[in-house]
Amino acid sequence: MVEQKALLRDKMRKAEEKRQEYIEAIRRKAHMEEAKLKEIAFINELQAQNSRIDQLAHNQTVDEKHEERLAELAEERARKVEER
Repeated sequence: MVEQKALLRDKMRKAEEKRQEYIEAIRRKAHMEEAKLKEIAFINELQAQNSRIDQLAHNQTVDEKHEERLAELAEERARKVEER
């Protein structure tokens, strides 16, 4: 009878250890998933920033070309006025 109780206690202790190990494995996995999500969010933010920078650079280039063209048109008008 005493041996059976000791065996039962031992089984229960091992079961509790396995349960704790299982819970800890779930915690580790959840932590890793959270880290992955943070990394993905960081990468997405960098990509968004790069897109904004590219768009600003493109807009600046377009603005410069427009200014150059306006200056050319102003010069042409000035030449035409002088020719008259």
